[in-house]
Amino acid sequence: MSLFDFSRLLFRNINLLIATPLLIAAFIFLFTINQEKQYASSALVYTGIASGFNIESGAADKVDYHAVNNAFDNLISIIESKQTKEEVSIQLLARHLATLHDNGQIPAENQLFLKAYLDNEEWMTSYNSLDLTTIAEAIRLALATNDPVLIAVLRTDNSYYGTTLTKSLEVKRHKSSDMLKLYFTSSNTANSKLVLELIIEVFTSKYRSIKVAETGDVVDYFQQQLDMTLLKLKDAEDRLTAFRTKGKVINYGEQTKAIAIKKQNALEEYSNKKMSLLATQVALEQIEDKLKIRGTLLAKNKDLLKKRNELTRLVHNQTKSVSAEDAEQTLAHDSQVAQVTESIKADMEEIYSLSNSKEGLPNKQLLNEWLQNIILLSKEESMVANYQIRLKELDGMYQNFAPMGSTLARLEREINVAEREYLGLLNSINMSKLRQQNIQLSSKLEVVDWPQLPLQPLPSKRALLIGGGLLLGLFTVVALLIAIEMLDGTISSLEKAQKASGIKVVGAFPVLNKELKARYPLVLNDVTSLLASSIASHRFNTKLIILFSAYEREGKTTVGRLLSIELQKSGILTRLMIPGVGNQVADDLTETYEVSATMINAQQLQDLGIKKDDRLTILELPALSKGIIPWGLIRSADQTLMIARADQNWSNLQSQLINEWEEKCNAKPQMILNGLKAHHLEAFSGDLTSHHGKLINWAKNITKLQFNKATF
Repeated sequence: MSLFDFSRLLFRNINLLIATPLLIAAFIFLFTINQEKQYASSALVYTGIASGFNIESGAADKVDYHAVNNAFDNLISIIESKQTKEEVSIQLLARHLATLHDNGQIPAENQLFLKAYLDNEEWMTSYNSLDLTTIAEAIRLALATNDPVLIAVLRTDNSYYGTTLTKSLEVKRHKSSDMLKLYFTSSNTANSKLVLELIIEVFTSKYRSIKVAETGDVVDYFQQQLDMTLLKLKDAEDRLTAFRTKGKVINYGEQTKAIAIKKQNALEEYSNKKMSLLATQVALEQIEDKLKIRGTLLAKNKDLLKKRNELTRLVHNQTKSVSAEDAEQTLAHDSQVAQVTESIKADMEEIYSLSNSKEGLPNKQLLNEWLQNIILLSKEESMVANYQIRLKELDGMYQNFAPMGSTLARLEREINVAEREYLGLLNSINMSKLRQQNIQLSSKLEVVDWPQLPLQPLPSKRALLIGGGLLLGLFTVVALLIAIEMLDGTISSLEKAQKASGIKVVGAFPVLNKELKARYPLVLNDVTSLLASSIASHRFNTKLIILFSAYEREGKTTVGRLLSIELQKSGILTRLMIPGVGNQVADDLTETYEVSATMINAQQLQDLGIKKDDRLTILELPALSKGIIPWGLIRSADQTLMIARADQNWSNLQSQLINEWEEKCNAKPQMILNGLKAHHLEAFSGDLTSHHGKLINWAKNITKLQFNKATF
């Protein structure tokens, strides 16, 4: 659709375009005459979400704008949530119930509403004497039990405390700051301020509880895990302590090292003592060989043997006393050894004095050496025996300490694991508590501007509504007109007719009404003259013109008469033949012929009872939908014109008729549109600008983008 077509569509429906918006505006004007005045209260709340300082803040922190926007969205969603709005309604109802009998404390409409709904003594008197907290809690309990009265008051649309109470609440971020701007509009000044204060109180409390609950569960979880880990750590430490106490382990590493050193030293000393013992035994044997003292001789002296055995016993005891480090026993043993030794010396001297000569001084010296070796041998035998016992004790300690290492390692490993787990959980709980404290500090919303009692009502939106109604009506009408035009399936223009039928349109006649005569007085003459001129140009070759249509009442007779009159004016003798017998005709140019069943076989005009003469004959056929189609007569015609209504859709019957026409006559007919709207006649008669005023002609040239013609 071109700009010219669009503007012409609007111009044709100018009355509708003017009347509809005015009618809608008038309705809006009438409906808003008694519109209530609205009072608005506002508040500004600082959130500190983006730029606020907290425990975790640092100099190099970067602002995550996505997280900031998400936080603002969460905060706004909390304010607009159903629970927040219901809690505000409960708080407002509690305040009004507490002052229900105090005239002037609550708005008159709220007071009348409460008395209408809460007309029993329990609601009217009981809650009036309670404090706000108790009343609010009682309302919540009643709601939890689905009290029908409170449900009607708090959860219906037509209630002053219902779902529409906070409908006019508007929340948005103030520019790009950390501020939230809250607006609340009400028909009562006191309510607009009070409700906004309650909204701020409720949502700040709910926001803080939600933020604290985010880390509260985490802190509780880590605290439970920390307590459990501490018990595990104490249990592992207690088991290690018990094991060390039972095994007498103070420092396992140092103790095992000391045992190893002691055993090594004992082994070395034991080896040395054994070597010394062997040396002493050899030396004793050599001395005994020199003194030729035999066992048999000594065995005879029982007293000497007894003393020797006693000396050996005393030396062994002396060695044990030395190893035990008992000073008193050592002195006693030394004294006894000395006495026994002196006694043995005396006995030996006596034996050798009897068996040797007086010159036996070397024998005496050998005897002393023998006696010393006897004593030394006894000592060394005792020492070797003691070292053997000591080595056995050290082996026992080895056997006792060896399995303790793996047990101690396992117990210490359990303690280390439990300790690391404890320290990790301790760090986690510290971080969680830090986060919790940070959230508690950062979730304290501060009200910068508290709501004020509005003194002046808001400007009325009545003018805006009326203007919107005008625009809505205008746009609606324009949209409907465009939709109707686009969805129009009639052959209302030259292009549509030729596209739908596939045949050439050679002429058109407008709708004959008063509007045509008033606005376009010469249009009918113009289009008739053009069509007649086209026919007259073929006058010498044209004898018969057939007018036909697919249906009745297509306007064949009217078109035929107009053509006949115009051709007659042009000097062409013309007659119009219309079907029927005895029909009343309007002029002398029109004649009738009889329609019968034999008409289908007609080959020329005489077969229809029409006399042949020199005049141009315009023959109107009956509607072809009746099935009477004289194909022989049609083929003899010089020109065939199909009459079709422009205000009707092109039908399948018409398409089939055209196809059959082309098949029977080896040619297509031409079309004349009848009932075409005057503005579509420009395709045939040229520009109709001359029939309008200068302003309209200028507008038409502008919409056609013909600026060179757009002059007054």
